[in-house]
This record gives sequence, C-alpha cells and structure tokens, in this order.
Amino acid sequence: MEELKEKLASYEHDRWARWQKYLQECCLKKEDGTLTIPKEKVEKWNVLINTEYKDLTEQEKETDRLEAERILNILKEERKEKVITLCGSLKFKETFMKVAEELEFLGNCVLTVIYPTKDDKDAYAKEEMEMMDRMHKARIKMSDAIYVINVDGYIGTSTKSEIEYAKKLGKEILYYQESEEK
Repeated sequence: MEELKEKLASYEHDRWARWQKYLQECCLKKEDGTLTIPKEKVEKWNVLINTEYKDLTEQEKETDRLEAERILNILKEERKEKVITLCGSLKFKETFMKVAEELEFLGNCVLTVIYPTKDDKDAYAKEEMEMMDRMHKARIKMSDAIYVINVDGYIGTSTKSEIEYAKKLGKEILYYQESEEK
C-alpha cells in the first residue's frame, strides 16, 4: 500500500507541476518576477470552480477524463490479476469450465456466463433473455479482457456482438483457438 501511495503522490506532483507551468504561461510577468493572472482567465476559472462536472462542456469534461485515466492506469498497474469475461456458445459448457479454472490458476479473476436452469431457451420470457444479455455485457464492461470460447472456430451471433462490444470498449480480446473472425 505504501508503494501505491508513493505512485499516487508522484502523479499528484506531476499534475500540480503541469498546472503550474500552464498557469505561469497564462500570466503576465512583471519586472520584479511577480505574475499577474489576466482578468479573463480569473473570470473563466471562477465560473469553472462553481460549475458541477455534469454541467461542463464536453471539452472540459475530456480534460478531467484524461486526468482520471492517468489515475486509473496507476491503479491498474498496481493490480496484478486481470479480470476476464468468458464469451461463447453455451453448448461448450465443459470447455467454459476448463478454461475458467485454467485462467483462475494463472491468477486471473474470471467472470462467466450464467448457465440457464431451463433446458429450452424458449422457456424464458423475452425480458429475462434481455436481462441475461445486459448482465453479460455488464461483465464485459467491468473486465480487462474477454476470452472467446470458439471451439472448432465456432462464433455465433451473440458472441459476435459481444466481441464487437468489447472492441468498442477497447478491451483485450483473447481466443481459445486462433480464428479468422478477429
């Protein structure tokens, strides 16, 4: 924990130094070395100080997101394990279980599909199926990577949509078998 605290303190110093450099570049420097912040900057910054994040412009939010991303990267480096969601056809249950175990033994946190308790997929209401799909997408969203169980190269429609979703989120995509579907 002490090492993480030092990394975050170093980040905070770097953030402060970037801000000071920017601030000083904006200021008017007097002969005695003092700095004067231009009135328009003071007015703009006072507005921003009193503005909630949700009300910022997209450009201002993006600046804050970049800072948040830097912090997340520090925290991610600190975490040794990877969170991996398994994706693929439910007909490969045995392979899912085998891969989940192997990935766990390698030090990963594995999230997998929920196997339906009803034998027939049609026994589920449309809303239940949609909920299962949404929850699986939520697992993908919280993961660092997805692991596609593509036995004999098979990738069904649902799995293809999960791969596209993971790509859109910038997730790492791993495959059980090499595939041309990538």
